[in-house]
Amino acid sequence: VYTCTCTCTYTWGMDAPPHHPPVVISSRKPSPRRGGTNWQDVNYPPLLRVMHFDLTELSGNAKRTITWLHRSMLVFDCALLLNVVTCVVLTAGGAEGGHHWLFLFYSCMNLVLGSLLTLYGLHMGHWGVIMNPTVPATRCVLVWWAVVGFSVSMSLARGAFAHGWSDIHRALDTETMPGVWGMMIVFESILWSCSGALGYFALHLLNQYRQLRG
Repeated sequence: VYTCTCTCTYTWGMDAPPHHPPVVISSRKPSPRRGGTNWQDVNYPPLLRVMHFDLTELSGNAKRTITWLHRSMLVFDCALLLNVVTCVVLTAGGAEGGHHWLFLFYSCMNLVLGSLLTLYGLHMGHWGVIMNPTVPATRCVLVWWAVVGFSVSMSLARGAFAHGWSDIHRALDTETMPGVWGMMIVFESILWSCSGALGYFALHLLNQYRQLRG
């Protein structure tokens, strides 16, 4: 907030009052801060910088809620990235079971779209927790239900680009890279399971915070 103050004092002879009231001219610029947050400071993600995100501006239940939303987003993005790596390894190694470059393309699209979706959901949750509007918080809830549903599905599914728990037998029965395939499935399934659990916990915190705020 910028304030320009000018004080002008006039003397009108001997009969002038001893203390003439000052003339104050004030000019204010609209502040980019709302709710104690500088939304114009676009700083996240570090390389893309498409939104404002700073946990140090939060405190109490608000900080706890957004912290777990952020952690859930990171785990989900790591699971998406590991899915791409698994598809690359299996496709390059010529593993059986229908893994080919088309599934790798689908996996890469999931990584791009899923990362953008969770980034949007985090921004809506951050905005909703601070400013307490209904629509952004509701959008965040919808995004995170999608995160939970997709994570649980990927942790269980088999076939195409999915490497869930039910895909272990198929990996161990193949003659090409059974050990590598099985290990990748275990790692990816654990990460998807953690993503679903963290997403549900973050949803619980967000709904709890919204109820407290009324």
